[in-house]
Amino acid sequence: FFTIIFSGVFSVGRDFGLNTLIGRGGSQILNKLDVSAGTRKAILPGLIEAIQKKPFFGQGLGFEVNFFDSSKKETIKTRHLEWGYLENLAEFGIFGVVIFYLLLIFILYKSILVYNKGETRPLMAMTYLFITNIFMQSFFHAYGMFIFAFTIAILSNNKKIHAHGPNT
Repeated sequence: FFTIIFSGVFSVGRDFGLNTLIGRGGSQILNKLDVSAGTRKAILPGLIEAIQKKPFFGQGLGFEVNFFDSSKKETIKTRHLEWGYLENLAEFGIFGVVIFYLLLIFILYKSILVYNKGETRPLMAMTYLFITNIFMQSFFHAYGMFIFAFTIAILSNNKKIHAHGPNT
């Protein structure tokens, strides 16, 4: 909806962004329109196979998958798996994911506590990371690490979270 409005306004009515909206959406089904969608689809079987091979402890950080790139007509090896949560499962395994997500849930819990007392930044930052990790590996990207550091710094220095009593 916003794409249509902003495209229409900024193009002075010449383009309402429907080509981008429909084209990108269609590429998720017909991966011939968008190389990125095709690559994600090609990586998925190798990623699922890796999860099945080592489900409990995972493959480790930096794990690579081979896939056939139909646009280049060759097999490519990559560490950029582009499936955030599945990538976590393939690299850490079930045990690693449970431990890692318990840490994330703890940070999210603390973010909600300070949000209820008027500090919105930590919850917004954590929500952003959880959403973007659907489409890419946000947690271990440089900006994800920065957001973690930013959030933890705010939470550890926030007097609202350390104050005792209902009215403080």
